[in-house]
Amino acid sequence: MARGLGSVLLVLGLLLLGLWGYYQFLWDAPLEEPALPGRTPDPSRTPWTFDPGEMDRVYREARLTRLALSYGLPGAGAAMVLVGAFLLASGPGPKLPPR
Repeated sequence: MARGLGSVLLVLGLLLLGLWGYYQFLWDAPLEEPALPGRTPDPSRTPWTFDPGEMDRVYREARLTRLALSYGLPGAGAAMVLVGAFLLASGPGPKLPPR
């Protein structure tokens, strides 16, 4: 029983880590447009002068999804791989004949 569960957890964990790697390489962070050397940026639109409350209201769901995909998926995958490997390694040993 432990070997079957261990191999299933190991495979599922590796699949989760593979999906996470695919997600990380497929969707990069949105980049801003390149700076123009002849144009000065508007100081009233600098990223450090935003209202944090507004950003929390507008981007809460997207941020939580991004956090879950960035930290939850690899954490769950790594935990499944570790538990699966442990169950495979600690399975029942060879049966010894009675003395």
